[in-house]
Amino acid sequence: MYKIRFMKIEMRRENFPVGVERRFGPSNNDNGLPSQSDEIFSGVPFSSNGTAYEGKGKLGGDLAERDFHTKLAVLNHATGIYYEAILRHQETYGELPPVVIKKIEALKSGVDEFRSYVDNPNNYPDQAAQIIKERNINRDFESVGKSNIERIAARLAAADNKVKFLIDADGTLTKNPDYYLLKTIPGGEIAEPQIQKAGRREMIDMYVQTKLVLLEDASSAFEEAGQRGKEVEIREGVNEFFAGAHGLDAEYEIVSADFLPFVTGVLKQVPNASHAGITMRTVTDEDVTAIDKESVIRHVAQSSSHQAIIYIGDGSSDLPALQPKAAELVAGYFALKGSIFEKELTEKDLPFLPYENFDDINTSLQQISAINASRNLTPLVNN
Repeated sequence: MYKIRFMKIEMRRENFPVGVERRFGPSNNDNGLPSQSDEIFSGVPFSSNGTAYEGKGKLGGDLAERDFHTKLAVLNHATGIYYEAILRHQETYGELPPVVIKKIEALKSGVDEFRSYVDNPNNYPDQAAQIIKERNINRDFESVGKSNIERIAARLAAADNKVKFLIDADGTLTKNPDYYLLKTIPGGEIAEPQIQKAGRREMIDMYVQTKLVLLEDASSAFEEAGQRGKEVEIREGVNEFFAGAHGLDAEYEIVSADFLPFVTGVLKQVPNASHAGITMRTVTDEDVTAIDKESVIRHVAQSSSHQAIIYIGDGSSDLPALQPKAAELVAGYFALKGSIFEKELTEKDLPFLPYENFDDINTSLQQISAINASRNLTPLVNN
């Protein structure tokens, strides 16, 4: 059995690098992986037996008691060694380690299976998609030539102002993702440049080769990172939003390509989030379907026709939410001002409202409630 031990490294091809029993630990290095090194963390404090982790998501020994930046340095260093080991294996054998390939294929297969499930109308016998499309079309006839806020208001009125908010996390709830994805999230200094270089289409591959090993065995560090308010800043108005300041009958779902423990930490900065009944659709070490936001929207919409969907996003990872099969099911969008998301919404002439913070969103939604109250539009919803 292998333990994560950062004073020495051992990686055997058949064990490397997946599973809670897969650990760093001495190797004769006959498979292209790095040889053992007794001083790879020179100057970094450890417990007396040299163990950096207990495993199963918990930091062990002295490291658990150290300040966050010490932990971050250790985890980034470990990620660098881990990624270097994969590159050496690939250079030696002309392919990624077999278990890495297996993990990547399993995660991609999960996304494909989810997409196939969503594509099959037999999985949604209530024909919710058709109901929502017809509802939006009917209300659009009434709001031709009107402003976006009136277009969205008409669509919400058709659902009796019952709303399901689908909300991105990085850059939407938070202000500064370019900084903290690189500087605060464990493994980010290694992972983010590689993800940027390879492109978001290769996100699963890079997750498995970098941060996923930490997610399996050091999830508590991700949650701690998400709670660091000076580095992971929450937008103004988010707390009030989750308290219902928008004045609508609402449910909430976070749809994020970031890791579950990190997003959990982010929401711990928002006191009212704990009372809002938020559904979390994020990345775990076993499920990355949250990256397919088009399918997520279609699945949520087809699972219930009685709510209107409002999507809130900020950037390129949200663009799949604008694909036609998703967009026809969304009542309206909120887009960060000046973002590529706003630009694409404008070009596609989809109903959206811009925001700089959630105070803007709360104000816009209050205006929508007032519009619908004054017009007294008849709901077109099947309860």
